[in-house]
This record gives sequence, structure tokens and C-alpha cells, in this order.
Amino acid sequence: MHEMGFVHSDIKPENIVRMEDGTIKLIDFGTAAKIDNTGTAPFLGETPEYMAPENFPGDHGKGSKAADIWSYGASSLMSIMPTLLPDSPDYKRLKDHFPSVHTTDNGKPMKSELADIVSSGDLLQHIPHYADFLSKMLQVEPEKRSSADELLQHPFLQTKG
Repeated sequence: MHEMGFVHSDIKPENIVRMEDGTIKLIDFGTAAKIDNTGTAPFLGETPEYMAPENFPGDHGKGSKAADIWSYGASSLMSIMPTLLPDSPDYKRLKDHFPSVHTTDNGKPMKSELADIVSSGDLLQHIPHYADFLSKMLQVEPEKRSSADELLQHPFLQTKG
């Protein structure tokens, strides 16, 4: 999608489908938009729980590849939550901070506790490479997030099993 010059702008678990052969597909392109020469697209709205920090609170944001990457990371993390035991330390840390994006008075992202938890290095260690994979997506500054092409080469997606 990004290679074709479009952003989805509403990636969330409900819009991610796993096919029988294991491939992952996005659905519901109602907020998809063409990227312009600035690398952004008209912002048609996102689901707040999965919204990138730069679009928070959401009414002045821009659709971007980086925002899609954040939303996929947040969706991936939310999707793993049901597999954690409710009394596990990972579950408790995530439940209390998802989503938790703090902004300055001018609406710019200041800090994301979710990103801090993921980058701490001790989260979800029972899943090889997963915490690092998430940390590549859940960077507060959009320019620090990995691209879709980079993520496809990540060891987490290369691991068989």
C-alpha cells in the first residue's frame, strides 16, 4: 500500500485479518488517502487507541506512512494482550499504559509511556525478537520509526515456528 503511494490511516486490530495461509491483510480502506509530495496525506481520522502521537488529539494530524507504522505496532501489541495472564507483570504494565500518549500544550508529542515500556527491553521476552520489533514501530518521533520494508526484514518476521 505504501509502495503504491497510499496510507491506510486507520490500522487497528479490527482491520487486520489473518488468512488461512497465514498471510496478513488489511481491510476497510474508508480512510485511506493518497500521499502527496510532502509525504503526507489528508487526515480523515484514526481510532484514538491506535493513533500515532503526532496525530494526537487527532483533529490536526496528517496521514503518513510513519503514522500507519505506529498504528500497526499498537495493534500488534493490543492483539497480544489476551495471550498474557492477567496477573503477569507484562499484562499489568501494558494495561495501565495503553494507550498513553502525552503531549505538550501545543499538541506535539512529548512522551509516550507505551513506547517507554516497550523500549525498556524486559517486556515480552518469552517471544523472541518481539519487543525489539515493537520498539521499531512505537517510536514517538515519526522519523525514528522503521519503514514497512525495514520491518519485513526484522528477525521477528523471519523466525519460523
